[in-house]
Amino acid sequence: MVALLPGALIGGCAPYPPAPVAVVSAPRLKAGETWVYEQINPYNGEYVRTLTDELAQVDGGVEIVQRSSRPQDPVETQYGPGPWQLGLERVEPGGGAAFTPPLALVRFPLAPGRSWHQTITVRDARGARHVWSCVAHALDWERVATPAGSYPALRIVLQRSLGDADAVWNDTMEYEVLWYAPAVQRWVRRELRTERVERAYIPRVQRDWIVWELTAYHP
Repeated sequence: MVALLPGALIGGCAPYPPAPVAVVSAPRLKAGETWVYEQINPYNGEYVRTLTDELAQVDGGVEIVQRSSRPQDPVETQYGPGPWQLGLERVEPGGGAAFTPPLALVRFPLAPGRSWHQTITVRDARGARHVWSCVAHALDWERVATPAGSYPALRIVLQRSLGDADAVWNDTMEYEVLWYAPAVQRWVRRELRTERVERAYIPRVQRDWIVWELTAYHP
């Protein structure tokens, strides 16, 4: 079992506005919808890049094509049987992974207090296999200020053990927070922390922290 990381990661959110709805239903998506996110280095607040996520397909599954403002970054395509599930990730050229069953970043219907657990087999493009242990909790409504505006959003905390331990390192742990806003049918803010601890008497610790904020939504 993965322990939950309490508390907000960084600022930008005010607690407990009036809930816009009691229960959030699955969004009714249309091909061509686009979300634009600014990626930030939270350690120094500096801009990193802009990511544009375009909904390419809805019938038969949700397909998102992600393009970066940095020319050297690959195009990523994410496919899932429904919103917002990740079943297949392709990274050009020749990279990516398959998730069985699909990873549920958001599970509908969604409401404060709802939780879900998953055990997921992940195979990468080289054939390596890992088993992820995942737990998610929907907490409460917060008002989130982003460059695209201020939104009431339901905070979702997800944590994952990636099953990649070896002779030197323990499993990589991912701690993720999504703020899902019904007004844009997706998250308006996303934070991801990762941590991996060495199997040593005095261990080294590898950490990373990434933040994305919505800058535009084109329905």
